[in-house]
Amino acid sequence: MRLHPSRGVIACLILLPPLAYLARADSLLFVNGGNGLLSRANLDGSNLQNFSELNPIPLYHQGGISLHENKLYWGAPGNYFSTNLDGSNQQPLSTVPDPVRIKLLGGVLDSAGNAYFSYDDTLGGASVIQRFAPGDSDPNATIYTSTRFSPKPGLAIDLLHSKIYWAGGWNQLDAGLLQRSNLDGSNIETLYTGQELHFEDYPIDLEIDPLNNMIYWTGNMSWIARAPLDGSTPPQILLTAAPIESLALELSVPEPTTLTLLLPIALLLLRRRHRANHL
Repeated sequence: MRLHPSRGVIACLILLPPLAYLARADSLLFVNGGNGLLSRANLDGSNLQNFSELNPIPLYHQGGISLHENKLYWGAPGNYFSTNLDGSNQQPLSTVPDPVRIKLLGGVLDSAGNAYFSYDDTLGGASVIQRFAPGDSDPNATIYTSTRFSPKPGLAIDLLHSKIYWAGGWNQLDAGLLQRSNLDGSNIETLYTGQELHFEDYPIDLEIDPLNNMIYWTGNMSWIARAPLDGSTPPQILLTAAPIESLALELSVPEPTTLTLLLPIALLLLRRRHRANHL
């Protein structure tokens, strides 16, 4: 039986990852916690550009900053705010998109709409991460980290590889852990320890760039570092500045013309699968 062309196109479109999964990081955006200055740098920390001061200042304990569809968002008691990525056109808002709302509450969302939040309260002596289905107030999964973080660990999610990452420190020099697991909490891996991280008791902001296979974070509110997602090489400090309150990755999504280049690959995979099923 031959595969009908129109069915093949539809099927191979289904095989392609959603556009959000194909977004690639282009640059770093971060905020100075002292004056709210918004800055941008290349992914290697070079070409630093300073923009406008954000007012009120985005603070990490209020969710820091969240980038969504080429707008930057942050929160303050009783209100939200947005701006262009160069700090222009700052506006107060009464509501924000749901992924932004979850981020500004300190959580992350997976592709099924589950929300994950970290807690510095302990269960069995360790901080936990809990997963909540949409609309539910009771968690449907609990990830037990291997230590008590203080403050609570920062979170990031890799939708492309279905992994959740967390990192934090505690009141000790050269403290810290950066770990990851499957989204159900299984297969916990320690990627870096205090020996490589040099954390103390400061909040850690994490960002994932799955297409470039990198994870970025703020350290002790004084630097931005990155490392491979699998922990295969030591972390690299990209830039130092103080105080760094929050971090975001500026993303680019492939144009439709780029996606059409992927269709023949997906169609070839589909034909191979179809043949294998009819041998």
